[in-house]
Amino acid sequence: MIFEDQLASLESDSKKVGTQGENIDFALLVDGLTAEREQGITIDVAYRFFATDKRKFIVADTPGHEQYTRNMATGASTADVAILMVDARKGILTQTRRHSFITSLLGIRKVVLAINKMDLINYSQQAYDDIVDDFYAFADELATDLEIQPIPMSALEA
Repeated sequence: MIFEDQLASLESDSKKVGTQGENIDFALLVDGLTAEREQGITIDVAYRFFATDKRKFIVADTPGHEQYTRNMATGASTADVAILMVDARKGILTQTRRHSFITSLLGIRKVVLAINKMDLINYSQQAYDDIVDDFYAFADELATDLEIQPIPMSALEA
């Protein structure tokens, strides 16, 4: 849920600095630093709150780039669940493994493996399966009690 004032601000910001053409750039909800918007990356941890009738959530959007790994660790330090974003075109990279290792060290046992940009690989089942298999093989070395939920997705096309 996005409040009306946030949506109005998001629409305005999307027109000024968004990367999605005429569409709303939802990354701007959490990428508030000027440098983040200019570079199109997350640098600092940003927190967003939302609630349903049954549960309250705090989302910590953390950076994925290697030079900001400490910020990722800070954001993940109080998490119950980790969402690891994987570019479907690239698969499991060193940084994905690094973030997985950090979440394991922090005691996070619930992991959503969000395999993004599936639209860019024509929703290839084989590519998806290869990424999932690769991650499970790596995760077996981290902890035996991980709960992993892989999800194919396209952030832009749903």
